[in-house]
Amino acid sequence: EKLAFVTWRVKPLRGRQQATAPDEAEPALSAHAIICGFGPLGMTVGKLLERHGVPYVVLELNPVTAARVRKRGGRVYVGDGASGALLHHSGIDRARLLAIAVPDQLNALAIVAQARRMNAKLYIITRSRYRDQCPALYDAGADVVVCEELEGGVEMGRYILGELGMPPEEISALFREIRSFGSADFF
Repeated sequence: EKLAFVTWRVKPLRGRQQATAPDEAEPALSAHAIICGFGPLGMTVGKLLERHGVPYVVLELNPVTAARVRKRGGRVYVGDGASGALLHHSGIDRARLLAIAVPDQLNALAIVAQARRMNAKLYIITRSRYRDQCPALYDAGADVVVCEELEGGVEMGRYILGELGMPPEEISALFREIRSFGSADFF
């Protein structure tokens, strides 16, 4: 099923950009995903959702990226994912999950907080570049925070320990411990 494309007109508002309502009506989605940011990380999430038949809406600031999504038949809105109006139009109240793939920490925090206010039951997963940024994202309402520097080290370590002969189940147990943000003793 191909999804319709709607471009949100963007107008300046006190130095920031604010999304405004689209011109055309579209069918409402439910139990769908919303992806904020459609760079390489967001595209990967989108491909995984497509493979599992989960419809999704993309919220993207870059109009060139949005045009690519549109060309593929995807539903995309141009604007800031922290905008309540944009989240409302993307069906945040009926969405199953929100994947935040934007690289900017402050924007991710704003998106998490706004989305959590609008849908208390929404499953929110976001990225964080650094480990010390994770607690703020959890405090804002994220369910899962994927830390880039931690996950990069975990994956490198998985290959290293495997090469050194450590059994896979021991490697997995070790990385469960490392990933738990409550066990700061490891570092």
